[in-house]
Amino acid sequence: MKYSKDNNKVEEKLKEAMVQIRNTRYYEKYISTNPILLAIVFSENKDITCRFENI
Repeated sequence: MKYSKDNNKVEEKLKEAMVQIRNTRYYEKYISTNPILLAIVFSENKDITCRFENI
């Protein structure tokens, strides 16, 4: 999860979150269950944006 004060940088924050998930390999212990990665960004205007990716 990430927070963005700038509503124009939400996509950038989503990419940053996905990179963090992949780099830290949070999903590693669930790899046999074919997990779906989820990145969530909360923005200052109270919007919530998310992105799903398969491994």
